[in-house]
Amino acid sequence: MKQVIGILGPSGSYSEEVAIKYFNNEKVIYFKTISRTLDALNLKTIGKVIVPIKNSIYGDVKETSSWLSKHELKISKKLVLSIRHVIAGFGIVNPKKIKIIYSHPQALGQCSRYIKKYYPNVTLVETSSTSEAIKMIHRKKLKGALAIGSKVAAQKYKLYIIDDKIQDKIK
Repeated sequence: MKQVIGILGPSGSYSEEVAIKYFNNEKVIYFKTISRTLDALNLKTIGKVIVPIKNSIYGDVKETSSWLSKHELKISKKLVLSIRHVIAGFGIVNPKKIKIIYSHPQALGQCSRYIKKYYPNVTLVETSSTSEAIKMIHRKKLKGALAIGSKVAAQKYKLYIIDDKIQDKIK
């Protein structure tokens, strides 16, 4: 039976990659935050969710663990996705002109050594998801900013990939 799966959006998120890999024939609905995704499951407006729980570099995903600590929910399956972050921008950019890097807090933490090495003086701005950060750079044509997210999202939103595999370590 097909069920609607709730995932963190917009399109291009790592959750979407998992949905395609493991549940390709299921209908997907995108949510702005992890909490809203889990709330929809709790209210039974959707049948399943795919949410990040933990990663090998930066540990627990705080929004997910916070929500789970307050609600009773049965986790039915653990799925693993290797995360390979890219840093992307609107066209080829001069690193010295970058003022801001946007991404989800988890990704910013996962790439902290890279950021300190190559962009030590930028302002880090948290977004609700890595794909939202990339989509925003594209939509607003932000030339003095970069986003950290997936290669799929960068390609989808036609951003120039400056560097890939920028996470602190690969497990």
